[in-house]
Amino acid sequence: MSERCVYCDGGGRLERHHLTGRDTADGVYLDAELTLPLCVRCHRGEHSTWRAAEIDGDADLRIVLVRLASTFRGLAARNKPLTVPPWFFAALADCLARLVNLSGGLS
Repeated sequence: MSERCVYCDGGGRLERHHLTGRDTADGVYLDAELTLPLCVRCHRGEHSTWRAAEIDGDADLRIVLVRLASTFRGLAARNKPLTVPPWFFAALADCLARLVNLSGGLS
């Protein structure tokens, strides 16, 4: 079974959506492994949402969390079961651990 867009379930050309985006200072993906396949239309739409919400710039902790929330809202809007790559939850756990460290760690 080939990959499909996780938002619209469409096939065709897919792009990797990096859920936490890039650091605008150096252009490096914050969590390079934390991606989901989106079709070109949905990928552009997600980044339009980021621009409209003003979360497409510098990636501080708040912006990264809002980016994650935006993606998960998009997934919830599907209102049907979701299949993610087997490594997705490990990448998400690594991302969340990084964010905990960024916030000063656990008390």
